[in-house]
Amino acid sequence: MTNIKLTEVQMEALRHLVTLRHCASRLLRAQKANRAVIRLLNAAQAQFLKNGDAEAEAQCTIDLIEAKDAAIEFSFKVIEVGLEFMDSCSEYDKLPREVWLRALSVNESEWESPLMLEYGNCVRNVVAVLNMENSATSRGDDYDIVHKPLNWCCSMAMMNASQTNPAFGKAMHDISNEALNGAFGEWKAPTMLERIGVRT
Repeated sequence: MTNIKLTEVQMEALRHLVTLRHCASRLLRAQKANRAVIRLLNAAQAQFLKNGDAEAEAQCTIDLIEAKDAAIEFSFKVIEVGLEFMDSCSEYDKLPREVWLRALSVNESEWESPLMLEYGNCVRNVVAVLNMENSATSRGDDYDIVHKPLNWCCSMAMMNASQTNPAFGKAMHDISNEALNGAFGEWKAPTMLERIGVRT
């Protein structure tokens, strides 16, 4: 690695990027574990009902409500991290390219690839468009989302924005339809419940 001296402002941006990426990874691991707990509790609840064990089923119901509440909190935190990352990209871009590419663990062999040379001129594109985060340790198509945490958080923030901001949602829908020959059909505005994140 080239010996690069950073200003205090650049050091702060680097610390923020590394910390946010670490937080995103921990958050997604916790979210994944919580989903596993929900699956186990659902199975246990069904078994308790089948066996007629009302006391165990009641406790399981309480545990399940808590786990589902936690799932909602995790979803909001994922969106918050995605928004925080997008808001901070202009500061990250002040870092030397080599520094932020290494911080994102982008495979060095990709740094000068045609795609990277054309689109990888900023942190936002490398993470959210090219999906190159952690490509230095990527293991193929089955690679879990927790290994590309900032990309996933950005995707969830974008999905949330498309539901909560009808104008943005329509723009995304129209662009996707144009690129995929109308695959998404006619755009429908999200209902009030969809805008606040309630699944019906």
